[in-house]
Amino acid sequence: MVITFHFLATLTLSSDSRDINASVPQVSILGPLLFLIYVNDIVGSLETLPYLFADDTSLLCTIDPKNMNAAFDCVNRDLDRLAEWSEQWRVTFNAEKTVYMIVTNRVNVVYPNLYLHGRQLTRVHEHKHLGMVLHSSMKWGAHIDTVLNKAFSRLNSIRRISRVISRVVKESLYKALVLPVVEYGSILYDNCSFLLSQRLERLHRQAAVVVTGAFKNTSYVKLLTELGCENLESRRKLARLSLFKKMVISMISKGASKTDPNDRNKLLVPEYLFNMVPQSVGERVGYVLRIILWNFSSIRPLYHGAKVGLPLCGCYNVGPDAHTVNHFHFLLSHFCI
Repeated sequence: MVITFHFLATLTLSSDSRDINASVPQVSILGPLLFLIYVNDIVGSLETLPYLFADDTSLLCTIDPKNMNAAFDCVNRDLDRLAEWSEQWRVTFNAEKTVYMIVTNRVNVVYPNLYLHGRQLTRVHEHKHLGMVLHSSMKWGAHIDTVLNKAFSRLNSIRRISRVISRVVKESLYKALVLPVVEYGSILYDNCSFLLSQRLERLHRQAAVVVTGAFKNTSYVKLLTELGCENLESRRKLARLSLFKKMVISMISKGASKTDPNDRNKLLVPEYLFNMVPQSVGERVGYVLRIILWNFSSIRPLYHGAKVGLPLCGCYNVGPDAHTVNHFHFLLSHFCI
């Protein structure tokens, strides 16, 4: 497939055609696939850990405090490789829009510089990546500020028309326009401070007041009971458990796929996610531990191990045996000692 020119057309007007030297057709079904094929070899010889999403490329490198120059030299070599790749395949990287962030709590430390196309890159302390505002201290204040500003703007729009629409419509608008903004990436920022969590709950409470038409001093618990929904903290907890259950089931399915290839299709999450589940004590030590988990369907021991955190002893059997996320949580709480 060779494309030599392109133009834009509407029902009545069309633009002049322009020659293109290297590109893929936009607003087409094949466009994303052709772009992925086009940039597929961009990470072939990089020393750092590359992460690609559409046209967004990120490089990750760990800095050794005893030898910081080694890490920065590694990143600069990869930036030079990317610059050579861009010249070879006629893709332009904008050095002005390329930034880097150092995740650390250390202050008053002088770090080397990074360069792309001979231009020094800008160091930032906040960066929005795939909708998440990341901070160099790994705190979530900036992200939650952004989320609340966007969510309150949409909630105020619903409030302005709340007198002329029904409660069902208001509830649907909140779930469709506001709640997805708040819960996007909530599994990641669930470790935020109590004060930030309460700010999110105040948004949820105001939304409940708008939807139900209740007085402002109405109890938050009564508002949630009236709507039949949970608070945001409980929803985040349920989302974490749901993801963890999928990770456990996928981890089991990967092990079973060695004997049954059909079980490979049961993977619910990408492999890099369930590889984050740490090994249990029984897998890490070289001796047999006492049996602590029992399967009530057959009254027999299932797993050797001891609990020192959430993802341990019973996970290999709790995951598939749990029919719902709440059942999964119950098994983790009661049968992992």
